[in-house]
Amino acid sequence: MEQLILKNIEEIGFENVKNKIVPFNNCDQALKVAFSNKLVTEENSKDALQNYLKELRQETGKLLNVYGE
Repeated sequence: MEQLILKNIEEIGFENVKNKIVPFNNCDQALKVAFSNKLVTEENSKDALQNYLKELRQETGKLLNVYGE
């Protein structure tokens, strides 16, 4: 999911993605961190998502497919 969110930011823009996620960010811990408030920046959100993906890759090895990076 995090990979797709990063791709959506690239395709439709950060503000569009943020506006759709912020109302529902409590449903997922990674999204809660990446979009913790309405003043969050694109850079901070991307960093949080990329760091989470890095952790997942370390834990799962090659199970997580590299998508669009």
